Amino acid sequence: ILASILIFPVNASENRSRSRSQESVEIISPQRRRERGGFAEKKRAFWQTLCASFALFAPLRLRRLTQQSAFFFTHHCLIVFSLLVLACLWSPVGTQAQQSARRQPTLFIIGDSTVNNGTKGLQGWGTPIAEFFDTARIRIENRARGGRSSRTFLTEGLWQQVLDQLQPGDFVLMQFGHNDGGAINDDSRARGSIRGTGEETETIYNLLTKQHEFVHSFGWYMRRYIADTKAKGATPIVLSLVARNIFKDGKVERGSNSYGKWARNSAEAGGAFFIDLNELTARRYEQIGPEETKSRYFLEDHTHTTPAGARLNAALVVKGVRELKNCPLDEFAKSEPVNELK
Repeated sequence: ILASILIFPVNASENRSRSRSQESVEIISPQRRRERGGFAEKKRAFWQTLCASFALFAPLRLRRLTQQSAFFFTHHCLIVFSLLVLACLWSPVGTQAQQSARRQPTLFIIGDSTVNNGTKGLQGWGTPIAEFFDTARIRIENRARGGRSSRTFLTEGLWQQVLDQLQPGDFVLMQFGHNDGGAINDDSRARGSIRGTGEETETIYNLLTKQHEFVHSFGWYMRRYIADTKAKGATPIVLSLVARNIFKDGKVERGSNSYGKWARNSAEAGGAFFIDLNELTARRYEQIGPEETKSRYFLEDHTHTTPAGARLNAALVVKGVRELKNCPLDEFAKSEPVNELK
């Protein structure tokens, strides 16, 4: 009877664990399920062995004790019994949740050379952005790669490398678009995607990789990144592409009718957070003016920024994060004002 009473909370704990797993099956890996199940089995075996030993020992011991000693023995047994019941009510799910909460989350950043640029004198905003976060509480991993589009970041296996390390509670900032307008098939880069957010595909024999490939739309690739991120229990945050240093009549050229709009539509369709970085950067360049924007933030072309330009864009990304409603990444941003935006 004692064993049954003790084992019942373990089974109830397993049922609660199984119910929670079913509710969030998309974010619990098979490895965690095996660990959870193995833990429960070990705990059940422990209590069964302990109870069996207690059931065999107690009658023999009680017969040898005086009435007074038996009273104290029984009293202590009841205390031990109560502690064991409380121990059984403890669930491994709660412990794993606490361990997950204590684990330092990681902010992964994916994109192109405007996000990560190793060229001398140039820098992408994914490099200095760590300065605006509390890196004692969150890790920053800039996985962006120059020259990649939403398509080639996936087909080259760069996204899979991120997925292999992505865990529940992590974050992914994703910004593409600058290279998606290139040729879909050629023998130099073959990195273009189909314009828009539709489900249409184009079948090609890739002249660069010498392989057959189904090419999708820009929106399809973005939705893929969003879905994969959410399936891992992480938080996807989509950004429209940073503005280029192209002025016309005092206004910066925007991507609000092309890749900026398609990034927003993809975020809405996939249920991800969205930061209109294209608008934030364009507005800031206009405030500074074309001459100072050119001299301080750009060198030879109108796309790739200097370290000062990268820091400005990084500050604008953090500004966008702070303006999002109910985005958990905000709590890791530093609270002091960002000087670049003054």
